[in-house]
Amino acid sequence: MPQFEFICLANSFKHGGRCVAGLRTDGLGWIRPVSSKADGTLDINDYVLDDLTEIGLLDVARIGTVKSRAQVHQPENWQIDANRWALVSRPKPASLAPILDAALLRNGELILGCDDRVSTAELHRSAAAQSLALVAPPEIRLHQRTKADRSQKLRCHFTLDLGARCIDYDLALTDPIWVSRTQSNQAMTFRNPMDRVLLAISLGEPFGGYCYKIVAAIIQLPVCVPLRI
Repeated sequence: MPQFEFICLANSFKHGGRCVAGLRTDGLGWIRPVSSKADGTLDINDYVLDDLTEIGLLDVARIGTVKSRAQVHQPENWQIDANRWALVSRPKPASLAPILDAALLRNGELILGCDDRVSTAELHRSAAAQSLALVAPPEIRLHQRTKADRSQKLRCHFTLDLGARCIDYDLALTDPIWVSRTQSNQAMTFRNPMDRVLLAISLGEPFGGYCYKIVAAIIQLPVCVPLRI
């Protein structure tokens, strides 16, 4: 069965479990390891490595898979086998910086257009070629939004320059590290290139006729990574 080595760029909340994604070290793009569940959600035993630690951002891991589980909204999905994931290095971003650099979106649309969502009807007419993206906006602001039930949801606001115009995004954040770090009454701002912060953007599962774009991870690059932001 196929094995893949990848740089972990997201380990985010999903339906009581996690969604992991990253860039393949062979330079052939993104991969999203998924379980055999209908929505592919990973349980803790799935994403714990052979050293018994949880896979983290910028870890390089090797996984075994059973088959491709490409969906119209997530073509990068591969169903994992029962073997423990192998930790290759932690972290090893410096030598793999060209892979990050090649994947970094510097212009153009953010996953099928400039909106914060894509209709499932559109996806069934024309499947997504990619459901993951890596961006480095000039400014990133984390803030809380109060929902109708008075609960609060952490959001990530940023702007992307498309050349002819700038597009504002305000997306849900599902990164467990930053959800736990950010207090309900506290906003937080990052500024590039000084803060060297990347965002991993993912197209989520269908909900109410749409697949919403979410910020799956906030990645702070070590200073040793020679990446042009």
